[in-house]
Amino acid sequence: MEETKQKTEPDQVDEPSSEGEQVTEKPAVKQRSPRRKVAELEEAIAALKVELEQEVDRRLRVMAEYENYRRRTQAEFGQMIQEAGERIIRQLLPVMDDFERLFNNELPEGELEALRRGVELIYKKLDAVLAAEGLQPIAVLNQQFDADIHEAVAQVDDPSHPAGTVVAEVEKGYR
Repeated sequence: MEETKQKTEPDQVDEPSSEGEQVTEKPAVKQRSPRRKVAELEEAIAALKVELEQEVDRRLRVMAEYENYRRRTQAEFGQMIQEAGERIIRQLLPVMDDFERLFNNELPEGELEALRRGVELIYKKLDAVLAAEGLQPIAVLNQQFDADIHEAVAQVDDPSHPAGTVVAEVEKGYR
């Protein structure tokens, strides 16, 4: 027995044949010519080249922006350090002026107490300037020695103090 096929739309199923099988017609596949394939690939390559150039350009711009940001923040930081130093110097200038006035004035005999009071006033002014900048003295006398904040000059056996206690301060420490 011979089967007959009816022409149908692609993906459309024919009626079952007498043997119970369904016959379908496959859609026609267009064969592209090799020249057309080459042209399509060349177009894809050209598009990828354009995309690559755009990405390279974008990357260079991002790198340039980062370098500009780094330079700008470095310059701003340097400026901030300079301004802080200038501010402290401006605050210390009156202290220097006081010392100059002290050295330029001759004191009559027996005025040692007046000299001491003058130096003490200048010291207090300097201490106030440094405290305003956040400098705080570290209390050490009669404290347990701490290698993180103290520097030992000598070790002394003193029965009136427990071992490891700071008994004298050679130079004041600050934080």
